[in-house]
Amino acid sequence: RALSQVADLVVFLTPEDDEAALPLKDRMRLAQAGVDDLPNVYVLPSWSFIIALTGQRAGSSIGLSLDASVFCDYVAPALDITQRFIGEGADTKEYVRTLARVLPRSGIKVISIPRQTTGPGAVTTAEVRAVLQTGDFDSISQLVPPETMVYLMDRFLAQSVQTSGGPSRSGLVANSLL
Repeated sequence: RALSQVADLVVFLTPEDDEAALPLKDRMRLAQAGVDDLPNVYVLPSWSFIIALTGQRAGSSIGLSLDASVFCDYVAPALDITQRFIGEGADTKEYVRTLARVLPRSGIKVISIPRQTTGPGAVTTAEVRAVLQTGDFDSISQLVPPETMVYLMDRFLAQSVQTSGGPSRSGLVANSLL
């Protein structure tokens, strides 16, 4: 959807944090694989001043405003960004409100994009992490792209086999994200 509205699309991946189940280098590879067939889409690593941490780690509204200001003053001009697409979600509401208030002052249009949905609601990283901890790969396959599914199975099933002597739900839970 976003690519149809711009000539070039830059996708910033969030920095690694304590909750990240996947290292940034692996997320970069998976994201790039997901857009390889799309022209003019660029996947770049981010840092906390491009994508403010949300949820419990959101910090203050001052931190969110600082993040938005740094984006306006440095990132957007350097990359000639005139529109910013933001995924909607309960965990990002304050951040989206902050961006909607700050970015237009610098001539940057904020466009909210609904999250991908499956079943009863939107897909979130928290949901994928929770399902991954249960070892329910059938459910995970409904939430993530095929490239990501292969990666998760290779990484977490192999980890389970190495640590427990065979694939088991308890081995997978104990050794995947905890």
